[in-house]
Amino acid sequence: MAIENTTVQGTTTATPKKRGWVRKLFRFALITGLVFVIGLFTAHMIWKMSGSGKWELALDKGGVQVYTMKVPGTTLKHFKSVGKVKTSLQRVMTVFTDSSMQHCHDIMSNCLTSTVVEPWNANSHYWVGMVRARLPKPFLPRELVMKDQFSQDPQTKTLFIEITAAPELLPPDNCCVRVTHMDNKWRWTPLKNGEFEAEVVEDMDVQVPYILWNARTREVWKIMSTVQALMDREKGPDGKFDFLQEPETEASLQKAAN
Repeated sequence: MAIENTTVQGTTTATPKKRGWVRKLFRFALITGLVFVIGLFTAHMIWKMSGSGKWELALDKGGVQVYTMKVPGTTLKHFKSVGKVKTSLQRVMTVFTDSSMQHCHDIMSNCLTSTVVEPWNANSHYWVGMVRARLPKPFLPRELVMKDQFSQDPQTKTLFIEITAAPELLPPDNCCVRVTHMDNKWRWTPLKNGEFEAEVVEDMDVQVPYILWNARTREVWKIMSTVQALMDREKGPDGKFDFLQEPETEASLQKAAN
C-alpha cells in the first residue's frame, strides 16, 4: 500500500509542473507576438509619416539619374528618372502607340497580353490599351487599362505624354488584379543635335506590399537606360502624327542659313 501511495503522489505532482511550463511557454509566445505586432505597427506609422516631399537623388549611373520622393502620410515612393535619347518626336510617338506583343515584351519581360481598347484618336491625340503582366507567386497578374494622352508645347516643341489608369473602360476579369491608380508623366524636351532629355515621373499603385514597391530604384533605372535601344530597335516606318512639330536642330539651322 505504501508503494502504491508513493506512486500516485509522484504522478500527481508531475502534472502541474508540466502544465506550468505550457502556460509559461504560451504566455511568452503571446507577449513576443504582441511586441512584434506593436513594433511592426510603430515602424509602419513612423514610415508613413516620414518623408520630405522633395525629390532626392537615389542613383546616378550611365547618364541616367533616378530620384525618389516620399510624401508624409503615404507609404509608396514616387520615382523619377531622367536620361538623354537621340531620336525624333515622330519615332517617340510611333513607339508609344505600338500595341504589339513584341513591343510589350521589349518593355516588360513579364508581359502576358497587349491589346488595343480604343485606337488612336487623331483629333484628341490619345489611345487606350490594355496590358497584363505576370508577377511572382503568390501574386495574381496585374491588368492595366491605360489611356495615353499626347500634347506638345508649340513654342519649345516639348512633347508631353500622360499615361493614366482607365479601369472603367473594360469589365473586370478574375484572372488579374485591375490597377486603378496610375498617373505617369513623360516629358521629352528637345536638346541639341537631335537629342532629347527624356523624363518620366511614376505615380502608381499596383497593389503589392510597399516594401517591395519602394525597392524599385534599379528597375526604374534599367527602364530608362534601355529607352535608346528601344527607339533604335523598333521596326517599320514612323507614323504620321500631323499635330506634331519636330524641333529645329543645329544642323537644320545651319542648312537654312546657307
